[in-house]
Amino acid sequence: MQNFMLLALLESIAATFLFAAFLLPPGFLLAWFSNLFGFRAASGSERLLISAALSIAMVPTLSVLMERFAGTRVTLALFVLAAVGSAALLAKESRGRKLSTMDRSTKIGLIFMIVWAVIALFSTVDLQIGDRLYPSTTVFDHSVRVPFVAAAIRDGSPPLNPFFNIGGSPTLRYYYYWYVVAALPGQLARIPARACLNGSLVWAGFGLASLVPLFLKHFTRQSELRRKSLIGIALLSVTGLDLVAFTILCSRLHYLISDMEWWDPNQVTSWMGSLLWVPHHVAALIACMTGLLVLFVAEGEQRSRSEQIWAAILGGMAFASAAGLSLYVTFTFAVFCALWMLVLAVQQRFTALATWTGASALSLLFAAPYLRDLLTKSSAAGARFAVLSLRDFPAAIDFLSAHGVQSAVVLDFAKIPIVALVYIIEFGFFFCVAVIQFRREALGTAPMERWQRCTWLLLGSCLFVVTIFKSDVTNGNDLGFRGILPAQFVLLIWAAPIASDLLKSEGRFRGATKSLLHAALWIGVLGTICQVALLRGFVWYVETNQKPRAETFLQLPNLGAEGFYLQQGLAQLNKGMDRQAIYQFDAESAAIAFIHLYADHPFAAGDPSCGAAFGGDPSVCEAAIGELKAPYRTMMSLDEVDAICDRYNIRTMIATDLDPIWQDQNSWVWQRQPLVANQRMRALPCGPSVHEQRAR
Repeated sequence: MQNFMLLALLESIAATFLFAAFLLPPGFLLAWFSNLFGFRAASGSERLLISAALSIAMVPTLSVLMERFAGTRVTLALFVLAAVGSAALLAKESRGRKLSTMDRSTKIGLIFMIVWAVIALFSTVDLQIGDRLYPSTTVFDHSVRVPFVAAAIRDGSPPLNPFFNIGGSPTLRYYYYWYVVAALPGQLARIPARACLNGSLVWAGFGLASLVPLFLKHFTRQSELRRKSLIGIALLSVTGLDLVAFTILCSRLHYLISDMEWWDPNQVTSWMGSLLWVPHHVAALIACMTGLLVLFVAEGEQRSRSEQIWAAILGGMAFASAAGLSLYVTFTFAVFCALWMLVLAVQQRFTALATWTGASALSLLFAAPYLRDLLTKSSAAGARFAVLSLRDFPAAIDFLSAHGVQSAVVLDFAKIPIVALVYIIEFGFFFCVAVIQFRREALGTAPMERWQRCTWLLLGSCLFVVTIFKSDVTNGNDLGFRGILPAQFVLLIWAAPIASDLLKSEGRFRGATKSLLHAALWIGVLGTICQVALLRGFVWYVETNQKPRAETFLQLPNLGAEGFYLQQGLAQLNKGMDRQAIYQFDAESAAIAFIHLYADHPFAAGDPSCGAAFGGDPSVCEAAIGELKAPYRTMMSLDEVDAICDRYNIRTMIATDLDPIWQDQNSWVWQRQPLVANQRMRALPCGPSVHEQRAR
């Protein structure tokens, strides 16, 4: 029996190592030539941090533009050349030098990296027990992202919508830069798309961790830098008081929900949750914060003209990357940028303002092809990106309504204290950090330093936007979920020195304050542990213990067996098919998540809406979807099925034991020799494939 879990782990590890060739050399070369942050004189560990952060901020724009205008082969060749050039520079610099021993903090940092990689990879591959495969709960999102990465591997940049192949496939709109980056190891070494996505989220964690010491050194200029840096990185494992709310909710429902964050429909996601679910949003945060750091340092006194020019160029590239990685994170950050530039103008710091203005203009230039695609009428899905709507907690409003509060005005005003209370729970330890910082800086007698004003403005503008605006592009408030990440990063940077002081026996915190901070801190750690355990083990737990589940995407009978046999069959099918060949399945199948994960090919209609939210005309899908679903619901001859395949250029029809037509032994499913078959799925050639066979 094939061990799919072990194979996926090995492929994901290979992708993780291969990403080093793409997500270190470009940043290294840019930092070396610009001498950003005194790079040439920096220690080896600091160089590594700068290279990782800069690469994750710059490579999305570089790879998208190079693939768009020069093609995939040239792009890969340039990345290989960058890796060779970096190695040559390192060899030249190290000639005649003695290798220094690794200090204790660097060793601890490496241990953090290894632990994170193990958690990330084990959390995302399917757990195999015998002939059962149990995915992580993140399959809900990853089953959409994996086909996007596969599309980027096939198509380069811009990738085409893999769920919409009716009269051609439209370009992906929304944001696709991270999928292009994630596809690079797949293009170079034919590593599967899912393994590439898994490796990319490991590197998103590396990049986020790299920013912590860089901000503490170059932004806040902290003392005891190594200690505070390690503590700041460790604080990525701390979330709010979600564990308390989650426990209360599950006790009332009498069953588990699969993600601890889902107690709040407008969640403030933990760092671990963001990395495992949505690494592209974290990458956008890295790009925004890297651009901010570069420009902030360039604002300092006695900066040369060349340093300011480099800052404008690198800041512009970073902001362009952010736009293509996550519009939600970039939107809230752009509001801060506009306000900060206004502050610079009021303070008459015109040189700094010119640098920021140059970076903003260059970001629009670098992102112009993407913005043009985003705004084309052919890819509009009709939903609104941001609408005025006060962030709320519907359960509390329902509670008030059920207890006699019927006035709409009163209920609207009640949202304000409710949101405040929810924020206290969601931020937990970090809310305490904000209170401490406010008392020290906003209420203190000493004037605030430049970095303090900057962080308060970023925190305030970000919270303001996500509190009064929401998005309705998807079923969830993605603007509220993801746009709050810059505020979370500010709190993380503030928290590092406070936690360092808290963990000292002779620190300034005493009595009840110290106890409260410790309680919030360790509840946050336990919350993250609970979340990771749930994401990894929930599907296995409810399946093997026959527990009730509310999640619609997990309402699949014999889920573990279904996943195993679909993985087995589709892996075998993919080996013999051209990767551009179009597949089709029942677009309303309960097994849709597994098929998306394992098919590694484009679909005529990948879901009932053909994924039109990501690119394509919904009316075209509406006109065709009934015909594409019909073979799975009504009796059809093979000639009728072939006619449908001819119209939509489908080469393979996939049927599973969950399809209504499967049960009828006289249906087309059983009338033709399959390409692949097992007890739960059959893949049949049709249309063009059959014509080619007859021609031979």
